[in-house]
Amino acid sequence: KTSRELAALSISHADPEVRLREALRGIIELGIERRPTYELMFVVPDDHRELVSSAAEEAQDIFIELVAGVVGNTSPRRVAALLMAGAHGIAGMAASGHLRFEKWGVDAPELIDDLVAATTRGSSR
Repeated sequence: KTSRELAALSISHADPEVRLREALRGIIELGIERRPTYELMFVVPDDHRELVSSAAEEAQDIFIELVAGVVGNTSPRRVAALLMAGAHGIAGMAASGHLRFEKWGVDAPELIDDLVAATTRGSSR
């Protein structure tokens, strides 16, 4: 999701965990349904890393705030990085056809729910 979409999402629902799940589902959706856009945003050539990194910081900061709304002061940056890495892995598997329900018995939205539950379990707001 773009910075603007994440900012809108951060106030769109009362439950911070729902907002977090929706942000992660947005990454999956982008990776599957709008793959070229996903690659423009997240697959960065070496010679453009600094520029893209700088541009992505606003969205990353908003995402960290979404995570902090769920985990409080319990390492929100670390949890955000883990969630983001997991979401990108799920998006890649789904986009390539390797995340088949028939094989794994789970789909991308369910994996996002599991990922959020596993990484935020026991956190205090």
